[in-house]
Amino acid sequence: MKGFRFKGDDMITNKKKFPDGEEMPGNYEGKDYPKGSGKLMWRETILVKPSYDPEIENRSLMSHDVTDSNVTVTYGVVSQGLVSIKKRKIRRVREQGDAIILNERPLRNQIYAALGVLPAPEKTALIGDINSIRNYLKDTLIPAINNCSTVQEVKAVAVSFPDISK
Repeated sequence: MKGFRFKGDDMITNKKKFPDGEEMPGNYEGKDYPKGSGKLMWRETILVKPSYDPEIENRSLMSHDVTDSNVTVTYGVVSQGLVSIKKRKIRRVREQGDAIILNERPLRNQIYAALGVLPAPEKTALIGDINSIRNYLKDTLIPAINNCSTVQEVKAVAVSFPDISK
């Protein structure tokens, strides 16, 4: 069980290090400070932590509400901006495209193709694979993301790269 340690009205627990409280000792119950004040040394944490979708929302600590017997820790959920979600999705799909190319066509072969030492059929196949991924991104996926008008639409854009396996 988590809670916060107090000395009278002063919180001793570091809220930055333990925003949800720290593990309470097994013998915490009923001990007050100063004696007879009714203010518990250890006050249980009551978490108000709504679920959220980290892809399109941020959850952050809003407040610590202190009473003589507990501390209510409240988190809030805020939607991320549409522009930032679009940028992040585009960056992620570009990284996926790069990974697909590197998985099928090692970087060494790409360097050899650029230097002109890769045999012509392999160079043609490599350039074709790169162009098919690039064209899918440029002509299909990025316009689909940019045309979205809500965060949920951006999240729902399906990514299915063309198959370039040998």
